[in-house]
Amino acid sequence: MTRGHPVSLIGWFTGLDPTAGSYTGVVEHRSEPPLVVQVRYLQGERSARMTFMLMGGDPEAGGLTGLDSLLDESAARAGSWGACNLLAEVPEHLTLPANLRRSGYTVYASQTVWQVPKHLTGGADGPQNTWLPATHRDEVQVRGFYQSLVPPLVQAAEAWQPNRLQGYLHQQDGEMLAYVDVHSGPYGIYLLPVLHPAISDPEGLLLELLAHLPGRLNRPLYLAVRSYQAGLEYPLEKLGCQPGQRSVLMVKHLALAQRALVYNERHIVGEKSFPEPTTPIMGARSRVEEPNWLGRLN
Repeated sequence: MTRGHPVSLIGWFTGLDPTAGSYTGVVEHRSEPPLVVQVRYLQGERSARMTFMLMGGDPEAGGLTGLDSLLDESAARAGSWGACNLLAEVPEHLTLPANLRRSGYTVYASQTVWQVPKHLTGGADGPQNTWLPATHRDEVQVRGFYQSLVPPLVQAAEAWQPNRLQGYLHQQDGEMLAYVDVHSGPYGIYLLPVLHPAISDPEGLLLELLAHLPGRLNRPLYLAVRSYQAGLEYPLEKLGCQPGQRSVLMVKHLALAQRALVYNERHIVGEKSFPEPTTPIMGARSRVEEPNWLGRLN
């Protein structure tokens, strides 16, 4: 949606990124069409992603010999790069989730991508804009907002990463009520919103965002609605957006999560700093209890 077909010229140049790792596995069988799976990982990210899977045969009819081995090899490559998870997005109407479950994948959410009509983006003709671009100063607030609204099952697969802070936030009376993550490419713009249930007019808030989104340059605009934000589907339908096919989001955990002790520097400083009296305690005691030997001798 943002970079075009993975086999296009843009996709080929993307593969030259030195900070990205890419693995393409092929399984050939005499009596069946070949299977191709590609996995990509960007350094600094927590998860690798399965970018595409090419199947010459019909997945409904079976006949996917070697798919399990190919999936295991793809996960091994992603783990060798340092990825903690491997994410896959599968169309809901296919039977592939069963194959992925055998390879250790689990479902953590579902998603529908809506396409936004062009007449909803107008810049100055739209409503007053209350969305602000997120900066590094908003990192703590955005992280807390994300962790309070996104289910733990989703956070285990897609943990919040401050180095990828790129989006817009909406505040009301100093309280953060909405955040949208923005991913853009030469072929489109992809929005992933998270809205607080306390918002009284989600339709108007989304209209503000779509009308004032900068740098669109006539590119298609897509908005993804996750299953834990299903309440956005009705406002998008009223705005005239068109839903796409529903997908199942799956994850394979490549690392064992465990709790680690992290010291709070503020508490450490507070515990190690004690108020000192103006007069040392031992010095005061010594002057009170010390006998006056000179007086006794006299």
